[in-house]
Amino acid sequence: MSMKGFFNPKQTNQQLHTELEDFKHQIKRINTLEVHMNRFLKLEPQIGSLIMLKKKLEAQPSHSNDSSPSQRSTHKNAEQAYAKDKKEIANQLQFLKEKVAQLEQVISTQPPRDKKIETVPYPDLTSLIEQSVEKKMAPYLERMTELDERVSALERSMSLLTEVQVDMLKRTSALQEEVKAIHQRAALLENAPPPIHIDKFFLDKYEQNNNIGQVGIKELGGTLNIGATYGSGAIPKDFTDQIQKDMEELKNAKSDISSGKTKPAQPAQPAQEEKENSSSAFEKEETYTEVPIFDEDDPKEESI
Repeated sequence: MSMKGFFNPKQTNQQLHTELEDFKHQIKRINTLEVHMNRFLKLEPQIGSLIMLKKKLEAQPSHSNDSSPSQRSTHKNAEQAYAKDKKEIANQLQFLKEKVAQLEQVISTQPPRDKKIETVPYPDLTSLIEQSVEKKMAPYLERMTELDERVSALERSMSLLTEVQVDMLKRTSALQEEVKAIHQRAALLENAPPPIHIDKFFLDKYEQNNNIGQVGIKELGGTLNIGATYGSGAIPKDFTDQIQKDMEELKNAKSDISSGKTKPAQPAQPAQEEKENSSSAFEKEETYTEVPIFDEDDPKEESI
């Protein structure tokens, strides 16, 4: 090396950069060679198995003419596959050998490196690139973190809204069912027959719990008159005579209507006066005691 190079730092730096580029190129080639060698090592078990297969095929006796065509075709296919694999492996080995020879030749032609040049520090390009990339990507990463937090908050809000919506739907369906039941109840009430009010009701027996339900009366109100017939099991005679008389009149009217005859209408007021007279006479003859009747569901019910 000439003395001029020591007084020309620019030329020395240029030479160093050139050598560094050459070394990087050689390192890349060595890495490529290492990859190919690893492939060769991975192919080694397959080569061993193929060699063993070849030895087995060679050790087997030659097939007689009596062997079936299928067996001959199988052996032929195996031999062809073995030959094909062997050829590919040989080509790969030849390629690797050529690469190794080229690398050895390039390394041998390189001049020896100076110790002073080796001690010259040079910047790590990889770390510089990583630092610059991290610096440029920092605001984007912060923005992505903020967006992730906002998305998480939106997901939580959506889950709460879904729960509220489900609750509202359940309440709405319950209200719809109640409204439907109310409409059905109103329709039933409109179509229901009018209630029948009974002023007086005479029982053959005094057990109201057994008889009231049997005649179809669900609710009972008013007062219970208990007179001389209480516990005797008989209805007053005047009342039965009046009922029999009314029934005979109804039967006669029905027979007249069925036969086509018309009976002159009797004045209504005398009949009403007669009924009132009979009822008043009955009330005069019999004395009653008024006892209040309570509903079975009423908590204020008292025993009679």
